Amino acid sequence: MALHTLKNPSRLSEVLELLGPEDCLLIIDNAVQRLRSSQTLAQRLPCPGWLLSADVERAGLKIDEGTALPLLSYEQWVGLTEDHQQSILWD
Repeated sequence: MALHTLKNPSRLSEVLELLGPEDCLLIIDNAVQRLRSSQTLAQRLPCPGWLLSADVERAGLKIDEGTALPLLSYEQWVGLTEDHQQSILWD
């Protein structure tokens, strides 16, 4: 059970190969801009996934709640790190 944090969008295919149903995916930084409205990504995930709300706001992005992954706050991110045995940063 791992929390995967995707910072580099070019590593998405690697992450998708490793994700299992007990994992979680958080998309941050540059990856937010590239993957923010990917409905197909949400459908391809075998586990829960989120966008970091602070990165969405910082970039001034509009999120279509019908097609995007849900937003996650810093506080919720801390909670995820506490709930998962392992955290992996994909930089």
